[in-house]
Amino acid sequence: MSSGSQPSSFIYFSWMVLSVVAFLVMLGLFVWAIGSSLYQVGRQSLDVWPRAAWMVRHFSDPEVFPPKAEICAAPFCRSVDTQPTRVGGNPGHRSETKMSFCRDHPPLLPSYSSRFDDLLRFTYWVLAMFLSLLEAAVVLLILCAPLMLLRSWLVRRDDGLHGMAGKLSNGVEMIMTGLVGLTFMAWLAAWIMFAWW
Repeated sequence: MSSGSQPSSFIYFSWMVLSVVAFLVMLGLFVWAIGSSLYQVGRQSLDVWPRAAWMVRHFSDPEVFPPKAEICAAPFCRSVDTQPTRVGGNPGHRSETKMSFCRDHPPLLPSYSSRFDDLLRFTYWVLAMFLSLLEAAVVLLILCAPLMLLRSWLVRRDDGLHGMAGKLSNGVEMIMTGLVGLTFMAWLAAWIMFAWW
């Protein structure tokens, strides 16, 4: 091994170590920012269902939900007396983002007044959507448990699935598939309503 190759391998190794350290610091900051708002993410994921139900129930009531009104973005708040509040991004630039909040609820989204805030908000909303889908799946599993037990009992009664028990089993499976599809469509509609208003 020649002495000329040692400095280049040392430089390469140094850059590699610096890159890994920089990556770990950025990853740590990102995890800390999201972790510090996980409580808020959980509340947001639980709020999407009652918020959508409130919107549907009060959609045609101009007293409670005036036309073109912005509902407070804070979880479990239905105030329509809101004002655009800066939630993050680089001030004065395209990355600056505002959401409607009432006077009682300041925005609790992580913010560093940089373009990094967009990534944090995106991750925040993806986590909230994922958690609400898990919550819907758990409720659906609880509701479908009797149907699953009925189907397993029917399958055991008719091994060939050609008799009456087999046809009933297929019907129960179709009902469960329909419930899963309806739940997914309801979840999607609730988040579209949240994004729209």
